[in-house]
Formats: sequence, C-alpha cells, structure tokens
Amino acid sequence: VGTVFGGSHGRARLLPRPPGPTMPALQPPEDDAGDAPEDAGDGPRAADGLETWELPASVASAWVGFWPHKEAPDADEVRRALGTWVGREIDAGSADPDDEDMLWTLIVRIPGVVSPVAFWAQKALPADPQQLPDAAMAASPWVIGMQTHLEVGEAADEYFHLMALLTGALPELTGVMDVAHARRWTRRELDEQFQAADAVPNEEHLWTITAVAAREDDEAPMMFFTTGLSRCGVPELEMLEVPARHAQAAAILINHVASLLL
Repeated sequence: VGTVFGGSHGRARLLPRPPGPTMPALQPPEDDAGDAPEDAGDGPRAADGLETWELPASVASAWVGFWPHKEAPDADEVRRALGTWVGREIDAGSADPDDEDMLWTLIVRIPGVVSPVAFWAQKALPADPQQLPDAAMAASPWVIGMQTHLEVGEAADEYFHLMALLTGALPELTGVMDVAHARRWTRRELDEQFQAADAVPNEEHLWTITAVAAREDDEAPMMFFTTGLSRCGVPELEMLEVPARHAQAAAILINHVASLLL
C-alpha cells in the first residue's frame, strides 16, 4: 500500500510512479556546486567541511509539460514565448540532444535563476490515463521538458519562478509533471498555484512524502520517506516502524523537519 502526502494539509493520495523521461545532461557550474547558503549556521562539520545535514551538491530538477497540439512544439516559438514572458530577449543557445527521440534542445539563461536551464521537446510516452489526473494530459501527443539545478538556499523561489515561467509562457500546456517526485499538476492547479495574482512560493512543492505498509490496518508498521529534498542540497528523510494509526502525525512531523532543514 503506497500513499503520497501532499504537504502538511492533511490530504493523502495514491500516486503511482511512472518511469521518468530521458533528459539532457546538465551539470551545475563548478563554482556554485555544493555552496552552502550564507545562513547555514555553525552545525557539526565533517572532514570535508560539510555540515551534518548537507550534501556535496544538489541533484537536478526536471519537469515535463504536456503539449496538446498535433504539431510538435517549435524551438524558436518556445524561445520567443519565454522571452515575451520575462519581458526581454533571453540568452539561449542550442545543444545536441542527448537522446535520438528529442526533437531539439535549448540551453537558456533565465533572469532570477542561477544555473542554466535546459528545454527540450519529444514525443509523449504512452501513459495509463489512470496515472494522470486529467484526460487532456493523457491525450497530449508531445511533451516539453525543462531541467536545471536549483540554487541551494533559494530552491523554493527558483521552483516558483520556473513553474510560473513554463506555465505562463506556454499557457496551452494541459499539465506538468515534476519528475523529481512524480507529482502531476493539472492546468487548473497550475493557474491557482503559479499564475494567480496572490500566488507565492511554497516550499512544500519541493518534496512529497510516501508512506508504505504491507497491509491495511491501524497497527501495521509503515515506512515514510521523502522524495525531492536532495535537489535542495539536503538529504532525504525517512521514518520506519510507524504504526498506521499515527500516519498523519508522522507526515506532519517529517514536513516540519524538512522545512527546518531548508
């Protein structure tokens, strides 16, 4: 039995995890890799100088947007749309796709995001409609990918900025999947969380909590683990042997610890 908790708002949902798409390799700039935020504090440090709750470097973040048109997305049109959204021409260059299924790849410098951002397009993989929250997403024949390294200490702000950019510059996208933890955003959710006038960064978008049990009863021991924190430069969390009756409390506790780490 697998359950994914979305944030600390008391909602839980079953969320099967599909295989992630192939994406272009993108390394963080050497001078930024592993930098700790200025306010990281004076916690215990290992021989390599890292704090106990630090990783040497964050892992990449990637998103897949569902493109509903019969015609494949065009690289020049996507580049112009991104520039229109940010309000000026953006610095973008092409790169050789890492996979033969990719139509094109762009490497873009986005204002407000430290690392370069890769965009690419490819034909959508076959998907079980039951794994997607909206029929329009399942029917989309193409996807547009986005990948970067979120800046340690600024992950929530950069996540919000990039999701607002992707979904605002390309309003025809029917939904987005966050590859790091397989969360699917419908178009309605994207508009509410990233396009509304009162939308603000929410760090709980960065991770999910999965709870797994061998059986369904109140005393069944459960395992909880996060997915998504490693892209923020901190380790994933887990709790073991939690009685199922305490599942909600365990999820709330992990959320608070994750927030403190960030």
